Amino acid sequence: MNLEWRLRLALWLLRRSGGGRHINELTPEEARTALRRLTVDRSTALHGKPRPMANVRDVEAPAPGGPMHIRIYWPMQPSSAGLVYFHGGGFVTGGIDEADAHCRRIAAESGRIVCSVAYRLAPEHPFPAAVEDAGVALDWVAEQADSLGIDRNAIAVAGDSAGATLAAVVTRLARDAGGPAIERQLLVYGGFDESRVYPSAVEMAGAPILNAADVAWCVGQYLPAEQDRLDPRASPLLGDLHGLPPALVIVAEYDPLRDEGEAYADALRAAGNEVELRRFARQPHGFLLMGRLSSQSGRAYSMIGRFLGR
Repeated sequence: MNLEWRLRLALWLLRRSGGGRHINELTPEEARTALRRLTVDRSTALHGKPRPMANVRDVEAPAPGGPMHIRIYWPMQPSSAGLVYFHGGGFVTGGIDEADAHCRRIAAESGRIVCSVAYRLAPEHPFPAAVEDAGVALDWVAEQADSLGIDRNAIAVAGDSAGATLAAVVTRLARDAGGPAIERQLLVYGGFDESRVYPSAVEMAGAPILNAADVAWCVGQYLPAEQDRLDPRASPLLGDLHGLPPALVIVAEYDPLRDEGEAYADALRAAGNEVELRRFARQPHGFLLMGRLSSQSGRAYSMIGRFLGR
């Protein structure tokens, strides 16, 4: 794999933060600690200085598992458009602290008021807990739209990795339930079909940052029951994809999930939806979160800003 040299440094940092082991060799708690060390403790090394916001506020929304933490970002020049963001981490790791620099950048690039959601994590809370929380968060943002300065008719959803899966799922569920209306969806290197193995999972079995065994480990934590993998709430590609809002789907060349993302974009397009698909060459899973180490990260953020801002 012809990974660009700065990302080789990111790979070294990732291995060092996890004691040189891959995610699939760690316990869930060890994996969470490793990700936090990388994305929070070394945030400046990865992202540079965080983008300034006009205001950032942490709130709690009522949810099935108890109060759910949501962090809201108002950019320096906010529009009235909102964005509900679901962080990555394989449904096992990650959180709103780990996604902080990322959400600041998206808010700054797009002008949207970003609401970052701390949904429940597996294995303590397996499927469908994260889906339930994602739906509750979307409903809460829509209900509180006026007080947040958000136009209820201009709410988008977005996510990276596991968060992209959740964004795709809540978009369909909201359509089926008659609202809230979702204006557009941003899906960054997500997994969309657990019913079969895609060629990239074999080709990129030894991929940097996230390999095929890591993906399987995360799926096993989140979907312990085999039949759940056929549920469209876990595998959105298996659901009815007609009548969905415009989507920007971003995939990375060196990612076991690459072909799932491209297959989902193709399925959305075949169902009559507006889709923009972009594969970023020589990039691994998670490259967007490595702004100072990836030459493509800034280009991806600019594309996201244009998509969400127009």
